[in-house]
Amino acid sequence: MALTKPEFKPGIIKDDTQLASEGGYVASSRVRFRRGRPEANAGYEFVATAQLFDPSTDMARAAKAWVTLDGEKVMAFGTAKKLMALLGGGLIDVTPPHSEGVLTSPFSTTNSSTTVAVAHPTHGLLTGQIVTYSHASAVGGLTISGPYTITVVDADNYTITAASPASTTAGPGGGNVDFVAALVDGNVDGSAGGGYGVGPYGVGAYGVKSAYEYRLRTWSLANWGENLLASPTGGALYEWQPDLSYAELVANGDMATSDGWLSGGGWSYSTGRWTRSVTGSPSSLAKIVPLRGGATYRVVFTIGARTAGTIAFKIKDGSGAVIDLGDPSKTITVNGTYSRLFQAPADPAQLYFEVDASFDGYVSAVSIKLESKAYRINNAPYRINSMFVTPERFCVLVGTEEADGDFNQLLVRWCDQENNKLWIPADSNLAGEYPLSEGGVAVQGKNSRGYSLVLTDSAAYTMQFTGSSGDVFSFHLAGTGCGLIGPNAIAEHNGTVIWLANTGNFHSYNGGAPQPMDCTLIRDMFDNIAADQQAKIHAGVNARQNEIWFSYPDARDGDENSRIVVFNFNESHWASHDGPGIGCWEDGGIFEFPVAAHVDGHIYYHEKGHSANGDPLTGYLETSFFDIGDGEFLMQIRRVIPDFENQLCDVAFTLFGRKYPNGPISTYGPYTSSASKTKIDMLKKMRELKLRIDYSAAPAGWRLGALRLDIEKTGERR
Repeated sequence: MALTKPEFKPGIIKDDTQLASEGGYVASSRVRFRRGRPEANAGYEFVATAQLFDPSTDMARAAKAWVTLDGEKVMAFGTAKKLMALLGGGLIDVTPPHSEGVLTSPFSTTNSSTTVAVAHPTHGLLTGQIVTYSHASAVGGLTISGPYTITVVDADNYTITAASPASTTAGPGGGNVDFVAALVDGNVDGSAGGGYGVGPYGVGAYGVKSAYEYRLRTWSLANWGENLLASPTGGALYEWQPDLSYAELVANGDMATSDGWLSGGGWSYSTGRWTRSVTGSPSSLAKIVPLRGGATYRVVFTIGARTAGTIAFKIKDGSGAVIDLGDPSKTITVNGTYSRLFQAPADPAQLYFEVDASFDGYVSAVSIKLESKAYRINNAPYRINSMFVTPERFCVLVGTEEADGDFNQLLVRWCDQENNKLWIPADSNLAGEYPLSEGGVAVQGKNSRGYSLVLTDSAAYTMQFTGSSGDVFSFHLAGTGCGLIGPNAIAEHNGTVIWLANTGNFHSYNGGAPQPMDCTLIRDMFDNIAADQQAKIHAGVNARQNEIWFSYPDARDGDENSRIVVFNFNESHWASHDGPGIGCWEDGGIFEFPVAAHVDGHIYYHEKGHSANGDPLTGYLETSFFDIGDGEFLMQIRRVIPDFENQLCDVAFTLFGRKYPNGPISTYGPYTSSASKTKIDMLKKMRELKLRIDYSAAPAGWRLGALRLDIEKTGERR
């Protein structure tokens, strides 16, 4: 018996012939290499049993985990339609509207026409979006109320269609009108010509979608203290405040008693309401509420039985000064239930309703809670390619609007330090902007040690904080010909940034210039990325295994993410998996295990357990063809002697033999090898041999050691 220990280099080689890849592995799924030896991947399990999204109509594209000041673990997910959060062990919908607020006298009518002109300054909307109005007074015989589909005229105006024609030409009018503009569903898939770098934004009539808006929706997610900043592709900037209870803050807000309410002249109490029936001078109805300075709250209240005068909701800070709340403090002249957002002053605060001398009517059902949905940061630009937050607490927008409102695909813009409400540069703040010069569109930014890397579709720039009020950040062109293929195809670990370029190469950067990486899978991967779906590619760090996973849509499987290319950054080799399809990934740390949103609509812990959420884990490993004596002799295989450790399941060996590289292939097996099996007997003759190991079990696990083969030269030369 002549025992041979064939040795194979770790990693997978797909970009060469199998004979040229002799001494390596050529295919795998759910197998990784650790210290040079292959082993089965660990399993994955549900994070929550509830489905994150419906995979028939939606898909997750971004994830972010963090810890609140109270120690609560939170994770946010951005899908094509929703912004979702894992909080307190359950999934909640925190999707924001596109925008909301109060318009003053926005409506104008034309006699006998159903077309109503709406003045809505810097609306940032697109034709086809839906805006819902409430509490408008009549204009031209029409009272505009409910949802309407808009047709954009320009940046400050659009039209809607009323159910009936106006009786007169009138306006502008309507009083102070509350509005909510819905966030439109994003695209699950990319479309032809809708990728990064396709044409300038806004080609054609204003408010009509360009190729830019037809891109599939991804999200940029980042921490802002314990809050979340979120921006959908091509959308605005939103903030979300996580809280386990979103408790009511107005004690006795239902006015079951008069306790705690401070009434001025002319007010009287009856169960459930305070009524102002004696007019003659201005007065107020007030109450102390515990608010957290800087947080955003939603106030809800009802005004009824009003026949004259005005009333307004206002807030005083701890010193008694009236706070300018903007829209929430606009006067009310129409009965109804109102819901408005406001930012709180320093604690303690006093809410009060201020009425003029002629007001009569009542106030009831007052509620103030921390806003539970994400809300738009109104002073930030309306259209953003992507966003990130630097360690110095600057929110940075990559590809966005200039201060005058013009969209610039290559503009990098940042807010004042620690203040995401201030975006206009001045001597008194550190807000600013910088136009990049290389490329057609700025795609994404990524923080690393001492710098941020900003990628366009053709170049890489470093962005470093200077601390100077003149040049807050310095920008340096690090390299060209290395543009990022999609906004999430980039990851950072231990000071090195790695990304997939749209030129068909992986690149890395840790100072100096971006370096192309030798990837033994790149041709197989890049040549098969589904057309127009590059923005789906998602890179995620798996630090416990020293890996970066690139999940991508392979056209051989369809249009959705289906395969994974894995780089081991400690051992510098590559592996591949045939699934599961992963839309987005967040590394372990906040949560003990990495968390991934799969294309089936569920979220899973990875590197946990030894099954596919209770079902069998399935994987394989395949060597290249190899021979003896450079193929001069035929060989006879008598037996395989397996060497496994931590073997939790049976594995199957299959042998493939051929006499010539282009000759027919014979298949032998599979031969099952259990944990107790010492050898697998056979008697097969061939010139070239390759081995395949398959497993499918729950639990599943194994690590391959020094495999031995009983091989004998036949003496035949063919």
